[in-house]
Amino acid sequence: MRNMHRLSQLYCKGFDLPAPPLDDSHLHNLKTLSGVSVHSCTREVLSRIPKLTRMAVQIESAHDATENFSFFDHISTLHEGLESFKCVVVNPNQSPQVVPSFQNFPKYVRKMILSGCRFKWKNMGAIAAFEGLQVLKLRWYAVSGPVWKTNAKQFPSLMFLLCFCCLKTWI
Repeated sequence: MRNMHRLSQLYCKGFDLPAPPLDDSHLHNLKTLSGVSVHSCTREVLSRIPKLTRMAVQIESAHDATENFSFFDHISTLHEGLESFKCVVVNPNQSPQVVPSFQNFPKYVRKMILSGCRFKWKNMGAIAAFEGLQVLKLRWYAVSGPVWKTNAKQFPSLMFLLCFCCLKTWI
């Protein structure tokens, strides 16, 4: 794969990208990386894909496991040009997940799709501050809890919201 210098889109399902070779090879033309395992989202791997604009990761969750979503930090520090991000947790467990800060996540991401993450609604405040977010899709079990509190300053650019969540109250 490292020798495919013209590769611009890579779609796979639950696939782990190989560790980068010791040389200084990069995938300079790769703009879309979709369906890769979250274990591929290391600083070493992502730093070799400098023009990444669309990314979709898949997390295979064990029934009793808690995912720490630490890979968010790797994405946030490396790809300020990221426009679209999707995170799907397969077989999510029933308890809310621990989420690292979204402080350094690219604020100009335009589209975000979450599914199975079971984030707490209070974590949505950080996502709501993303200045360029135009599309937000919260699919099954993306967020956990019955109440979502928003205010007028949140989601300044949002044009499309899809919410398939067990939400009872929206304030």
